[in-house]
Amino acid sequence: MKRLLAILLVCAFIFSTLPVIVFAAGSGFYIGADGYVYDENDVKIDQCQHEGRNSSTGDKIGPVPATCVSHPYDVYICRDCGKYYTVITGEKLPHAFEEVGHKDPTCDEDGYTTYKCTNDQWHCDETYTDVIPARGHNYLPDVTDPDCTTDGYT
Repeated sequence: MKRLLAILLVCAFIFSTLPVIVFAAGSGFYIGADGYVYDENDVKIDQCQHEGRNSSTGDKIGPVPATCVSHPYDVYICRDCGKYYTVITGEKLPHAFEEVGHKDPTCDEDGYTTYKCTNDQWHCDETYTDVIPARGHNYLPDVTDPDCTTDGYT
């Protein structure tokens, strides 16, 4: 059992350190699981601090697709300092919500339906809950007609 656990931990470490996005062959850069840009020697590249960077002031190393939590963007290496910068190229994707929890309301207590974004591959943890109001009591009349020995009531 300990051996299996050790193997699983090693596998988890290996997969957590793999690049998330590898750019075009030969560029030598990738985006790691931590969101930073790395070179072919696994050295983290700092972000360029120059003002006014655009698609003509650097060398494009690759696109990053849109997710529901970030815009799509292109990544460039600044020709002046060798650091990276990004240029947004479009809009975020919409969330893809799926029901993950539900409780029907009662007479006295609210119910709810909870939804979570299913775009898990991009680490989206967006959720929301719709409250379903308590139904309240719905009394039905209970009518007993009077007879010669008892009074009637409602």
